[in-house]
Amino acid sequence: RRRMRGRTVTPAALAFGAISTFSFVFLATGALLFALGHGPDQEPPVELGMVVQGGVTLFVLLVTVALLRRLRAADVDLGIPFRGRRGAGFHLVGAYALVLCVWVPVFMFAYPAVRSALGLPLEPQPHLAYFTHAHGDLWFWLVVASVCVVGPTFEEVVFRGYLQTAMTAWIGPWPAILTTALLFGFLHGEQYGLPLAAMGTFFGYLRMRDEGMLAPIFVHCLHNSTTIAVTLQWPDVFTEVYGK
Repeated sequence: RRRMRGRTVTPAALAFGAISTFSFVFLATGALLFALGHGPDQEPPVELGMVVQGGVTLFVLLVTVALLRRLRAADVDLGIPFRGRRGAGFHLVGAYALVLCVWVPVFMFAYPAVRSALGLPLEPQPHLAYFTHAHGDLWFWLVVASVCVVGPTFEEVVFRGYLQTAMTAWIGPWPAILTTALLFGFLHGEQYGLPLAAMGTFFGYLRMRDEGMLAPIFVHCLHNSTTIAVTLQWPDVFTEVYGK
């Protein structure tokens, strides 16, 4: 429980806020796509789906920030501070580079190979497939903003902000980091659950270490941006990983 001047926000309320916020984005995205003429049996263009989801996510983020400001004014601490260490940017880039030295060979090459050997090949991620042939038009830049800035910021607020804070109160810091990372990973789908859970563990560690949100948000945005940049610059890597 987080109590200030008689006002209390329980871990259960934080967890409920995380689940509700995450669910709302997907429900609202589906509803908007349906309103635009793309029902469950009509797959929308990848760029349209990502831009609509990014727009809904941005709206929810703005509402969340407004709510947090209001609750802070009412002396309620939700445990999602945005402070970070001064001059930490270079250290974060270095730490991320070290993590990639392990994550890339394990999850970009060994993991797909093992799944293929087991008869469970990875399906290409639609947004990465889009960037193998994307052009620098308006849609392109809207998708970049959605994937590289809006999406990571939203996911960190929900998972490392709300959910990890709630789980830490229940089961302690490291179990909370691992549990939240697994949820983060497998809510993106079974195929990519383990790679994203591994990266999510790193994000969760940064959240715990700095007791703030700037570090995990920065590194998550950096990770997505790096992935997109590599796909744009060397689309053959996409073929190498997925074999198609």
